[in-house]
Amino acid sequence: MAVTNARMWQSARQRLDSRTLFLGIPVVVVAFLVLVPLGMLLYSSFSGARPGDMGALTLNNYIKAYSRPSTYQLLLNSLIFATGSCILTFLMGTALAWFCERTDMPWRGLFYTLSVVRMLVPGVLGTIAWIFLLSPRVGLINLFLKQVFGLEEAPFDIFSLWGMIWVESVLLFPLTFLIMSAAFRAMDPSLEESATMSGSSTFSTFRRVTLRLMAPAIFSTLLIMFIRGLESFEVPALIGMPSRIFVFVSAIYTATRYQPIDYGIAGALSVSILIISALGVFVYGRLTRRVEQYSTVTGKGFRPRSIELGKWRYVVAGIFAFFFFITVGLPILILMWYSLLPFFYAPSAEALAQVSLDNYVKVLQWPKARQTFINSGVAAFGTATIVMLLTSLISW
Repeated sequence: MAVTNARMWQSARQRLDSRTLFLGIPVVVVAFLVLVPLGMLLYSSFSGARPGDMGALTLNNYIKAYSRPSTYQLLLNSLIFATGSCILTFLMGTALAWFCERTDMPWRGLFYTLSVVRMLVPGVLGTIAWIFLLSPRVGLINLFLKQVFGLEEAPFDIFSLWGMIWVESVLLFPLTFLIMSAAFRAMDPSLEESATMSGSSTFSTFRRVTLRLMAPAIFSTLLIMFIRGLESFEVPALIGMPSRIFVFVSAIYTATRYQPIDYGIAGALSVSILIISALGVFVYGRLTRRVEQYSTVTGKGFRPRSIELGKWRYVVAGIFAFFFFITVGLPILILMWYSLLPFFYAPSAEALAQVSLDNYVKVLQWPKARQTFINSGVAAFGTATIVMLLTSLISW
């Protein structure tokens, strides 16, 4: 009997050790990746010392940061930029996701592909492309509209807070589309069908049933987009800074990049972003604290009901096709156009004579080109692999 108990104990201990090893390592790694940078950030905000150096703890950095009126303008700009881009991104992505997943709109596969293509263009290049398109002086869209309608001034100015919101929304809407598409695809349609059979209109069913079933996905997506807006760097750096429109991120970059360097102010502003993000997570938790009231997936197999658009099928598809032409096609085309030219030329018959592949030849002949491609590939593949392994294990 004693031998049997010993074997059972040994077997249980082995299973426990393997489970601890299997689940404990990812937890320790994620905790290290989160807590160590967070601790260094908090310490830097109180000390003001260079990263890696020790300094005396003080509140002077926070007093200095929040005694300046410019800090409150940073806060206002950051909230307007993050909230505006969050709402516009959500409206774009959710509308496209709903029509692709819940209606019989044609060309849905094409729209999925175009969304992925948009995500393949780096944010820096996407921002530069929109500067080429909507700059008041040289933006091609502004030049075209001025010529067609005889306008004296450019109708759009990308170097504004609203221009920043537009560009950030265009860069992020594919992420919202993919998240909301998965949520619409997983939602149990039985309550929608019951509402329709009871005489509810399509809009009323969407407003009173679909939106309520989708509440957790909606709130989480809004939170993600809001935080992405707060931490965005490309748009505030390339569009906001030249026009003297600063947000927290661009102010942090300026504090650590230009003389006199002030790591204390950068740390205090960084903690401000952290606090705003934490408040967003708290609000999300409060809004979704009663998870049991939401029912999205059942244990039975189901297929979401496809809403027939009738004669509006191709009208809606045409609207989204034009939307993708503006948000995906034009930026890619303008980048391709300028990559073939030695200087900045607006599209014209004269500019066609300057088109060549010389820029691509120069890139391939650049001594560091090979190493650059290798570094990019290793960084992309390694990051994606590690992130997927860690997040999959933690989620499981």
